[in-house]
Amino acid sequence: MKQSARKKAIRKMRGLGLAAGLISTGMLVMQAQAAAFADPYLASRMDLSFGLEEMTGDMTSSIGGEINHANGQNESKFFPISELEWPMDILLARFDASLTLNPMWRINGTLKTAVDDPDETMIDSDWLLPDDGIIDIYSESSISQFEAFILDVDLQWTYLRQGPWSLSAGVGYLHQDFEYEGNLNGQYSPTGMPGYFYPGDGSTGVTYENTFSMVYFLLGADIQLTSQFDLSGKFSVAPLASSEDELHHLYYNKVSTGDMDGTAYMFEVSGNFRISPWWFVEAGVQYTGISVDGDQYQVLGGAPL
Repeated sequence: MKQSARKKAIRKMRGLGLAAGLISTGMLVMQAQAAAFADPYLASRMDLSFGLEEMTGDMTSSIGGEINHANGQNESKFFPISELEWPMDILLARFDASLTLNPMWRINGTLKTAVDDPDETMIDSDWLLPDDGIIDIYSESSISQFEAFILDVDLQWTYLRQGPWSLSAGVGYLHQDFEYEGNLNGQYSPTGMPGYFYPGDGSTGVTYENTFSMVYFLLGADIQLTSQFDLSGKFSVAPLASSEDELHHLYYNKVSTGDMDGTAYMFEVSGNFRISPWWFVEAGVQYTGISVDGDQYQVLGGAPL
């Protein structure tokens, strides 16, 4: 029997992006020219863009509640007894593609990857007493290595066009993977408890990986303000989001893995300015909120707790 404890993760992030792109590029341009006599619509239905996005926010992981030990003993703890806050203030490179199948159907895809590491530290807080709310053990770790991969694909159906307005609905899939390595800056007890002071030595003390996956439903709106400039907005809800994570404390060889489910929502607004029939500039903002909970399993030195 493995030890398990209630686990909850909340992630809130905001993105501000700027991208430049063109309609059909490289081989796509050659294909469009070669097929122009058969399908003149081809040259105007593929949009590609490359750009940068600044992401801000954090990912908070908490544990506590009912604990089932490997020896069969159970105990009930307050929640949370431990909480880790991982920074998400990073710069992302992004690639966007949109394929218009016909005036009613469109496929959109986005790939993002991190191009720098978070400047802020990871904060680890532990509570040993349930009533006072005061942190008993506190530490910070600088992020020495970080990787991020985000894939977002959706299918949109434009069900209404009225003058410059259009309304759409659709379904999409979002996958996000974040990997951290942290170097301990220092640990101490704010309440003065002995035995919890450790200075950081610059070595990697903790690694963390979190993967989110979800199928979402979206509602969108577009408005053509001028012949060159349009605005678009999208609101998405994921009634079932899943997450898996793994936390490895290297100093004492403790591995904690979590399996969680929950919900998520996203809101996005962007503006698109066409410089020419082929080139455009796009800027936008996005907010994502994810809340999941489930069980965590802990192994210390190869033995389940």
